Amino acid sequence: MDFLHKREKYKNALTPDIIILDLNLPRKDGREVLEEIKNDDKLKSIPVVILSTSDDDRDIHKAYKNHANCYITKPVDLDQFIKVVQSFQSFLVIYSQIAKSRRKRIKMKNQTTGTNNSPVDKRNIYQELFRIISEGFVLTDIKR
Repeated sequence: MDFLHKREKYKNALTPDIIILDLNLPRKDGREVLEEIKNDDKLKSIPVVILSTSDDDRDIHKAYKNHANCYITKPVDLDQFIKVVQSFQSFLVIYSQIAKSRRKRIKMKNQTTGTNNSPVDKRNIYQELFRIISEGFVLTDIKR
């Protein structure tokens, strides 16, 4: 959290375009981290993808309740896990390109209008995320 809040040695850190979060972290529970991110006005607009071995309905429900943008269950099988990693890598490359393009457009718009507004249109990003996820990830939704 020091990195996200740019504390101490991270004071010059860049704000991430996306956060990949595991629920089982060594020092702080990932569920608490998600809640802290989504309750912080400076961080809550950053998409958070939960990547966890937990397929417990309570974890999934709580993640979406706390505004996780996506919940992916890590497969236990090594071959399946490799496919997930490769698919996620493809998503990150595309996501990075979209985010970079969006930043350029905002910068150009701000230069021409003299404003510092940064509207976020996440539809394309999420559509691409779900397309790539459906090709190789195990996307987990709340069971009804």
